[in-house]
Amino acid sequence: MRESMEDSLVTSQVPVSGRVKTPSGRWRRFCDWVRYARQDLHARRSRRVFLMLLLLWVTNGFDLVFTLMAARLDGFQEANWIAAQLIDNPFLLGTFKVLMVLFASIIIIRFRKHYLTELGCWGLSIIYVLLSVIWWIHYFVHH
Repeated sequence: MRESMEDSLVTSQVPVSGRVKTPSGRWRRFCDWVRYARQDLHARRSRRVFLMLLLLWVTNGFDLVFTLMAARLDGFQEANWIAAQLIDNPFLLGTFKVLMVLFASIIIIRFRKHYLTELGCWGLSIIYVLLSVIWWIHYFVHH
């Protein structure tokens, strides 16, 4: 059943007539994946996990920027003991943060079809959004 749905999606291409251009191969595969994701439970879960992963990258970027801003203030203590060792060197801290999120992303992408992966992504997304809101309030409301 699943293979026949995938075959029908792959063969459904935009007809070429006159000056109408067909989408490139990667874009067409992406569009087919989005269409297929509407029909299949695992594909829908994969799409949600990818969207939450994008959110995690953005919120981790906010966290890095706000952490570096806070490091310049007196009295700031980094709670992560590894990041606390790197706080004086923004390049090393940024590299550490990117590598850790990249490592987690690889694991999340590998297991994206599992219920617990989606549940974990929801939890991480909520935590990082709340952390971003706290940073935002700290810098832009109180200062």
